[in-house]
Amino acid sequence: MLLQSVGISSVSFAGFFIFSLQSNQLRVTFRVTGEAICALPLGTMQVAIADKKLKRTLESDRERQKRFGSEMAKKIHLRVNALTAAESLGDFWPPFSPTERCHELKADLDGYFSMDLVHPYRLLFKALDNRSKTTGQLELELLDQKQRWESIKSIVITRIEDTHG
Repeated sequence: MLLQSVGISSVSFAGFFIFSLQSNQLRVTFRVTGEAICALPLGTMQVAIADKKLKRTLESDRERQKRFGSEMAKKIHLRVNALTAAESLGDFWPPFSPTERCHELKADLDGYFSMDLVHPYRLLFKALDNRSKTTGQLELELLDQKQRWESIKSIVITRIEDTHG
């Protein structure tokens, strides 16, 4: 099966079949009525969560919906799954990637990365295994930014907040 050859274990869809006869040939069409649910392969990115309350919220559908509402709960679930399925943070390069819009923060939140959720909220996390921006400008100038992002294979999700206000 093609899906298994790329490491995806299973896919399930909600939908219905349409059968029609055209030129003495049976034509079968499957219409998707809901979301496709795909079991993504686990990447090598290590994703930790900063505290027990946030961990409980992020790992439980019910807690996510209760705390953030249905739409944001779905976005949080998608972002955490995307991070878990990634090989490294380099999978979200270039910054301002289309759907996640992953980018590095500055000023008071220097050293944090951000992913879009429902405006204006962001999923904030820090790299655990790379050189932070404050460990020496000379070292950072030697590393290409893309290489630095690709070297980040371990993160800790710290919070969800509006970083603009």
